[in-house]
Amino acid sequence: MEAQAIIALVIGTVVVFFVPGLVWATVTANMGEVLQWAGDFLRVVVATMIMLTPGIVFWLVVIGIIAIIQQWNRTGLYQTIQDKIQESLRQSLGRWR
Repeated sequence: MEAQAIIALVIGTVVVFFVPGLVWATVTANMGEVLQWAGDFLRVVVATMIMLTPGIVFWLVVIGIIAIIQQWNRTGLYQTIQDKIQESLRQSLGRWR
């Protein structure tokens, strides 16, 4: 599903930004201006990607951690770990009494 969304976003970007540029190039037949415009556009796209990358990575990590915890809850591994921690705490507290 996510791959389809990314493909749709790429196609939408091409349609919204590049098609008008191609129409403009055809009408004006001035390739120098078109190449300048395309270069400016690509610089903006690259700068935007660079600015968005840390936020995207952060949220992917958060989503991954949430998914791992949910999987642990489903498999009972989280409860097992919690039980072992509690048992070891009881044993160590029992030694100090």
